[in-house]
Amino acid sequence: MTPELFDTATCYGRSMKSHAAARNDIGDVAELYACAALGMDRQRIDGRKKVCIDAMWGGRPVEIKSVGKNGRGLIYKWRMDKDAQEHGDSLVYVFVRHDCPITLTNSAEVVARFIERPPSLIVTSIARVREALKGVKLRKFSMFEGGKDSRIGYNRPGYSEGGWQFGLSLLTSETFARIGFTWAGVQLTANMHFTP
Repeated sequence: MTPELFDTATCYGRSMKSHAAARNDIGDVAELYACAALGMDRQRIDGRKKVCIDAMWGGRPVEIKSVGKNGRGLIYKWRMDKDAQEHGDSLVYVFVRHDCPITLTNSAEVVARFIERPPSLIVTSIARVREALKGVKLRKFSMFEGGKDSRIGYNRPGYSEGGWQFGLSLLTSETFARIGFTWAGVQLTANMHFTP
């Protein structure tokens, strides 16, 4: 990660007024963290692209997923289909396993929590994820029973088709490496699990 990425850390003083805002900010911090830990190049959102990936790593596209205290990942079917169509089997998934509560009220607290308790990383391929999800039931998600408002995320086209919620144990290998890296000006050590 280049130093200038964390020069924008002042934005992490913003308050989080809802659980949805907290999830978004935790995910944003997780992307910065994963990029620093693995030496990936974080990608900017570009509306001209069919699929916006989170990072590039050694020429490979990466999707970064934040997974909280319940240890359950979430992947939407339409997004996995789009990723597979655009990138094939070259796509890498990085799951950032943290214990940040969504009750935090300020994004700076998320950064502090990641420093105090460095999240582990699970690195795997899209092929491995697809294989693991074969035994997981596809679910439709809805924030409100019978909701139709397309401005609400779960009701938007694509998202409304559903996805998979699954325990990270499906992807976490028993062997791991301890990796050291600098993030937010602090030297950290974290566990990295890798499943091909």
